[in-house]
Order: sequence, then C-alpha cells, then structure tokens
Amino acid sequence: MAIAGRTGQFLQGYKYQEPVKAFEGTHTMRTYSALYWIALILTVIGGLNWGLIGLIDLNVVEAAFGAATIVTRAIYVVVGLAALYLIAAALMERPVDTARPVV
Repeated sequence: MAIAGRTGQFLQGYKYQEPVKAFEGTHTMRTYSALYWIALILTVIGGLNWGLIGLIDLNVVEAAFGAATIVTRAIYVVVGLAALYLIAAALMERPVDTARPVV
C-alpha cells in the first residue's frame, strides 16, 4: 500500500502525451546515376566471373574474348575502375534524411 501511495504522489499533475514520430513524412528514396548503375552491374559481373574461376576454373571473359587479348585486358581494367568508383561513391555517401525531428 505504501508503494501505491508514493506512486500516486509522484504521478500527480502528470499529463499523458502521445508519442511523437521523429521523421514523420520525410521518407525519401535514394536515386542513383546511370554511371553508378553501370559500375554496379560491371562489378557484379566481375565478381561472378571470379566466383566461377574459384569454383570450377572457368574464366568467362577469357572464354568469350580469348586469353591475354587486348579486349580481355580492357574488360578487366573497366571492371576494376567500376569497383574503384563504387568504393569512392560509398565513402562520399551522405544520409538521405536531413530533416529535423518533429517536436
């Protein structure tokens, strides 16, 4: 009984307030450039190629364009540049929601 009495005194004058949603109505979808999507696709294809090399010793790029040709080397360079671009884009990424909380 003593606890209930203390609780009643503690909550005296307390008004219930509905919780406030921090970012109500500010959800936005991130948009990416065409260069980003091209780099992402090239990097995924390069990763799949490396996966096939590791699993079953099949290099799809060399099978399609020949071993050690200028085209094969150019494809490897472009895929490497795409990966570097994605690394730079990830390091420079900023948060989408910069709105202030609703108070």
